[in-house]
Amino acid sequence: MKKIENKKIIAADQKKITLFRCFPRELLEQGQLLEYEPAEVIIAQGQPVPYLCFLTEGRCRIQGNLANGNVIILDTNNAPCILGEMEFLDEQDSAFAVIAINECRLFAFPMELSRAMLNDNAVFLHELCLTIRRKENSKAVRIVETYGYTFEHRLASFLLENANGNTVLIPKTIIAQSLGISYRQLNNVLNDLEQKGLIQKKRRSIMITAPELLHKLSEG
Repeated sequence: MKKIENKKIIAADQKKITLFRCFPRELLEQGQLLEYEPAEVIIAQGQPVPYLCFLTEGRCRIQGNLANGNVIILDTNNAPCILGEMEFLDEQDSAFAVIAINECRLFAFPMELSRAMLNDNAVFLHELCLTIRRKENSKAVRIVETYGYTFEHRLASFLLENANGNTVLIPKTIIAQSLGISYRQLNNVLNDLEQKGLIQKKRRSIMITAPELLHKLSEG
């Protein structure tokens, strides 16, 4: 993670978040623009969340580390969006980790200061409700897809959502755990997709070689 000091980049990213127009100046002065590399942890699971964040560039995944050692990828978020909204409301440690999929930039505001200055901000609270609604709808869609679509369809969607460019760097064990199938079943379907020319398996990654066809497959 690194802090962005370039004023032009900061100003350009601020324009992507129209909410900033109603923010107190004191809060804006305490914010910082941060950049994360792919696979870097933005929010750590089980830890206090020090910042209320606004993702302005990139895509991240929501990941849960279970007590039995399994890792489940629950969802992905695209910019622009708010991160840390549940912790803003409930002052709780993060239930899940947030991991950068590709290069991400976000504005980070001290959480305690954000609570003090935004709890009575009707415009911000309205946007917060919309954010939570969008994320809950996304989770509901995933549940429906689990029961209503083939595994091949679900895998195609997963690969597209979690790709950095055309490369998926997530270990196959985590992909299998996230989609609720065995490692052997996953390999069988990956082999089928590779034979069709849609992907290429590598030792530590999966290359999407025909993104248009994979997207078509993901649509069912």
